[in-house]
Amino acid sequence: MSRVNFSADARGDALEADYVVVGAGTSGLSFIDTLLAEDPDATVILVDRNAKAGGHWTTAYPYVQLHQPSYNYGVNSLALGVTRNSKGHELLARDELASGKRILRYYKRVLKQFKATGRVTCLFSHEYDVGVATPLDGGAATRLVASKKVVTCLSDVRVPSMGPPPFPVADGVTLAPLNALGDKGTIASHDSFVVVGAGKSGVDAVCHLLDEGIAPDKVTWVVSNDVWYFIRDGMFPEERGGYFAAADRWFTCTLKKTIRSAADLFLEWEKLNIVGRVPLGAEAPTIFKGATIDSSQLVQLRSVQAVRLGRITEVTRDEIILEEGRVPLASNELVVDCTAGDRKPGEIFGYGCDSLTEDFLIFRENEIALGPLIQVFNPSVTAAIVAYLEATFEDDATKNSFCFFPSGDTWLPGSGCSGPTAFLGLLYAELKTVAALKTYGPAMNFLLKSRTAVIAPEHHGGMLALAWASFGPMRLDDKRKRFLKRVDDGDFEDTSDSFGLGRKPVAPQKASIKKKTSPKNYPPKSRAPPSSSFACCGGPSQVVETRDA
Repeated sequence: MSRVNFSADARGDALEADYVVVGAGTSGLSFIDTLLAEDPDATVILVDRNAKAGGHWTTAYPYVQLHQPSYNYGVNSLALGVTRNSKGHELLARDELASGKRILRYYKRVLKQFKATGRVTCLFSHEYDVGVATPLDGGAATRLVASKKVVTCLSDVRVPSMGPPPFPVADGVTLAPLNALGDKGTIASHDSFVVVGAGKSGVDAVCHLLDEGIAPDKVTWVVSNDVWYFIRDGMFPEERGGYFAAADRWFTCTLKKTIRSAADLFLEWEKLNIVGRVPLGAEAPTIFKGATIDSSQLVQLRSVQAVRLGRITEVTRDEIILEEGRVPLASNELVVDCTAGDRKPGEIFGYGCDSLTEDFLIFRENEIALGPLIQVFNPSVTAAIVAYLEATFEDDATKNSFCFFPSGDTWLPGSGCSGPTAFLGLLYAELKTVAALKTYGPAMNFLLKSRTAVIAPEHHGGMLALAWASFGPMRLDDKRKRFLKRVDDGDFEDTSDSFGLGRKPVAPQKASIKKKTSPKNYPPKSRAPPSSSFACCGGPSQVVETRDA
């Protein structure tokens, strides 16, 4: 039975809980998961306009997969990856990329855990607006009261199926979001294809068509702006493990004296196959949004005809009109929309990036704004850290002192801080956040035990392996500190102000730490596979799960 209170007064019926969380995507679910674990008495009302949990995954194309390995995606309490060691810990498996369907099943299991606590009430297919949840089917609205805080997910992540394309399309033109390519009949019924968009969705559409047997000369790819991509098998040459070696390659490049800008850094990374771009020999891209692909996909992208004439302004029955030219549209040709709406070129990520003014705060009076990433491209662990801070400290000033994210005039859209420079800002902010967490031992311990943290030792051989990589011959800890100093000293020409993050970490006062009287009651105890023999640092990898429960 739910412990969320139901009350009535002169203003009508209301539901009351400690927290109202608006948004059942990755951030909202990860926040609730950690809150339940760290605050044994917390109650939550979860509201989402979708019919089920999963955020943008609920409308994503059927052949979608994670960009990056499954081992640290989702929530802390429940494993998503299937490659485990003998202790049941997930391991970095480079090519283990969960499908969208698997992720939705995973989040269904997460919700089951939430509901079993009796502390979470879910309102799906409801629109939230200033304390009121209104069902989308037109039923009676419900007043929601948060006795502590309303948690809002500032994600503007958009997939093409969420709305029309950002350009007019004439009647009679066959246009569809890339979801349509999940139907083999749709592919078979068209003679050729025009894929619009150079982000991860556009890459997936082009590669999916080629994987389905469509000849490269039947695919036209409209690329308004060339972008950098992470190359997955270049970042991690080994199929399993190799995280610390990969990190060493990254940070060693950042410390080279010849690297004087973020643009220089990406060119250096390109030599090591850590990042890549489609056109070779052309001017280096200025856009990078974190999309991750394989080397084989890069080869596929180079095999199709790319049109680089700017953005589409209109699609008529006979041609595609772009900012710098026109392309004929053949009969029985399918235009595949892979755009992210009317976005400004170079926006790096869809988590509140357009609102990060200098005075932006995650923790506010009666409110938490989940949005800015304090760990690079990782909304899962970002939300978990925010929930941990909320459950641990009394005052918002202390909580905010731990959270570093790029902000200010040089970060807002249109400021010129995009692509490689913006990524450098995210990397800098992550390291500053980790340095802040280190000032309070239990907080750093929480991060190291979070399965959603990329650095969690359980994924990479245990604490001894982490210590050896940090303080042994690799000296990763020293390299991270030297990178931070380079940014602070202005050594990168396109990084002039430390992204608004010049402040130093502030050690919390003991008096600000919340006292907890109830014993922890979440998550439910997991059933790890038995260890058959002694194994140092977690033992050899093995697959202990082959399907979703």
